[in-house]
Amino acid sequence: MEQLLESADLPAEAQVDYSIRVKSAANLNLADFQNSVPLLRELMVVNESAHALTELKLRLDSHPPFLKAKTWSIDACDPRSRYGIKDCDVLLDGVLLSKLTEAETATVTFTLIEKAGTSRERVLATEERKVELLPRNQWGGLSSLPD
Repeated sequence: MEQLLESADLPAEAQVDYSIRVKSAANLNLADFQNSVPLLRELMVVNESAHALTELKLRLDSHPPFLKAKTWSIDACDPRSRYGIKDCDVLLDGVLLSKLTEAETATVTFTLIEKAGTSRERVLATEERKVELLPRNQWGGLSSLPD
């Protein structure tokens, strides 16, 4: 016999208090690297909670490592506010991009970390983006270029 779940029995969706907003290129190739086309167009930390955040780190990693890992330090983010990261420049691995012979999907991961105590850290939010790495003989099209 099937058991039906009523809506009261289902867990309520947790409200997301912290998030990372990212606008980034959907694909990259060697020409983008050589012409300094940015991977990140916009990067923002959003605090929807009722209390301020202090001593934050926003970490950027990729797999495979087609860019150099980067960490931004954020002193404070007020309650119910957004903190825009102005320095969105990341270093791409031109050697890896030049060696590609076929398209490869990469993952870019952003992790927002709050320092909790003397040596402890707490992950507040994570955001992942897929980036298509294209070989030198493929182009992502006009839609991938910034304004």
